[in-house]
Amino acid sequence: MSFEAPWAFLLLLLAPLFWDGLKGARKQKIKNLDSLPHAFPSAHGSLPTSIRARFGPWILSVLGTFTLVALVIALARPQTTSSFTEIEASGRDIMLVMDVSRSMFALDFIEDGKRINRLQALKKVVKTFIEKREGDRIGLVVFGDQAFTQCPLTLDHHVLLKFVEDLEIGMAGDGTAIGSAIGIGLKRLKQIEAESKVMVLVTDGKSNSGKISPIESARISKSLGVKIYTVGIGGDGPAPFPMRDIFGRTVYRERLMEFDEETLQEIATITSGAYYRADNLETLSKIYQKIDSIEERVEKENQWNFKEEHFLEPLLAGIITLFLYILLANSLLLKLP
Repeated sequence: MSFEAPWAFLLLLLAPLFWDGLKGARKQKIKNLDSLPHAFPSAHGSLPTSIRARFGPWILSVLGTFTLVALVIALARPQTTSSFTEIEASGRDIMLVMDVSRSMFALDFIEDGKRINRLQALKKVVKTFIEKREGDRIGLVVFGDQAFTQCPLTLDHHVLLKFVEDLEIGMAGDGTAIGSAIGIGLKRLKQIEAESKVMVLVTDGKSNSGKISPIESARISKSLGVKIYTVGIGGDGPAPFPMRDIFGRTVYRERLMEFDEETLQEIATITSGAYYRADNLETLSKIYQKIDSIEERVEKENQWNFKEEHFLEPLLAGIITLFLYILLANSLLLKLP
């Protein structure tokens, strides 16, 4: 709480005038009583005093003082200040393209001493990346045999995070359609004007599905000015996969993974992006931190301050007590000569 005109409180120095008026009224009352003729002078000191005569001056003084204080506060213009920061879109569009094929079941990532599959590791890191990119439009494309938009470009990162959390392995099929995934991402990116358009493609396999090759999609991406960062996730050796044995128990079998590192490198080179390899959770996290620092977010921030006036409440209170003061002073508490 602050006051626009604090000098108004100097008027409170007038408050003692009400109490001086009270003392003057009491002295005048005693003087008037002393001047009255009495049949029994000795009984003068024992004359009863009415409640109205006893407390009337006090009531008027309190009302007058309250009226003065309330009106002075209103004149001082009490205010509360509130502010908020408006963050505008930074002008960057980022399309996350994530592999959700069956190969992402590979349990070659470790978190807190426990094995997790590749998609679990990727979701954890991607969510952290999204939370840092406030002001960017970010979308999500997932792919397996097929590729589709899971979430269009949006500034609502809460919605996007929910889509990432709900991703499941195999939801787009078992294969790996890298070229089609890039193509779907490009359709979304070219629809909106932006200062910078970026795609982050993560896969653990070799393209074996789709109607367009990854390299052809990369060339189209270059012509549209879209930069692609490619991330190869997982090792290139045998990886443990969870399987059910004949008794329904979960067992782990080693499976050799196909990995096309050369194609991912070429995609990044054609589009002026970069290629990264992540075979553990720490490396994957550092890769996204690296992309975050390269594609620095340009934050446009506006600070707004608002002042809310609160003079009306004390003003109304002062007017009400002033009206009550005048009413009582001229009726019930009227002083007769």
